[in-house]
Amino acid sequence: MSPPFRPLFLTATLAAAIALAPAPAGGQDGDDAAAIEGPAAPPARAAGKPVPFERAWLEPFFKSGPARQAVEKYRADDWSAAEAGFSRALRALPRRGDERLAATYLLALTRASDSNWSEAGKLFEELYESYPRLGPYHAYNAARCRLRRGDNAGALEWAAKVARGSVPEAETELVRIDAFRALARWDDALGAIDGYLARFPNGPRHAEALFKKAEALEKAQPRGAADARPVSPDVTAIYRRVWAEAPLEAWGDRAGERLGQIAAALPIGEAAVIHTRTAGELCSRGNIFFDRNRNQEAETTFAAALGAPGLDADLECKARFFRAQSVWKERQRPRAAPLFDEADGACARAALIAS
Repeated sequence: MSPPFRPLFLTATLAAAIALAPAPAGGQDGDDAAAIEGPAAPPARAAGKPVPFERAWLEPFFKSGPARQAVEKYRADDWSAAEAGFSRALRALPRRGDERLAATYLLALTRASDSNWSEAGKLFEELYESYPRLGPYHAYNAARCRLRRGDNAGALEWAAKVARGSVPEAETELVRIDAFRALARWDDALGAIDGYLARFPNGPRHAEALFKKAEALEKAQPRGAADARPVSPDVTAIYRRVWAEAPLEAWGDRAGERLGQIAAALPIGEAAVIHTRTAGELCSRGNIFFDRNRNQEAETTFAAALGAPGLDADLECKARFFRAQSVWKERQRPRAAPLFDEADGACARAALIAS
């Protein structure tokens, strides 16, 4: 399942580009913001040197005319109208200038959002040369367009142009992973996934990366192959983790389905082990439901944890407390009161054991 084309960091960049408010958005790279928000800043200087402020930087692009109308259509996800508007605006803009580059960038994003990968990719690749200030973004988008139209080798080539430490690096690594998977280069995919998880432990699409790691481990280790590495016991552990940590994502559902498929091919005793969820896994899953105010699901999951294998005093304390709190959040106060009493006793026992 592919995520929306416009990841959050690009959305933030574009919001700054087309905002009518005079001040630039905070928390983004200064060069990137300046490139879209207004006229060009002075030439780049040595790192650490201050740059004189120019009020022209506060002036937004697209104050009127076809480009302004195209921006409104873009905000409304009306891709065909936005594309027509930006195309019309480009015909009226000077052949050179930052506003023309920004309009071209938005036209490329519009086409990509409309799944016009070929035309969008051409623009991003041109912008990589003509609009270097946003070079990492253009390279990332070019790589993703290549991937989506089936040019996996081209996707890897463009992904290599994204600088390490740049904002789109994490999303670019996910493009590389998918390109390796599409090429059935499972060892390379595993290396890329391990690198991604190590470098971005809290990065985007974490559950997806974990699922794809387990999948790659299975693909890279065919049973009975003479040159296959030893079968790792971590495959089911990874699927179980995704099931526990991503109950509200499609990847959690897919992990559960894959565990069921693995269990179906095993003897009854081994299959029962895979089907059985531990108290720790259920508590992790319940925490996600709890944090998202899915209170009935949280209550049910924490209740299941109290009868699951691996329950210790600490987990019992947490499960009983969060079950009670879930019932409280359901506005069922009389039912929650005795559950809090049970949690109080369980947590007192856990504290005593810990001491």
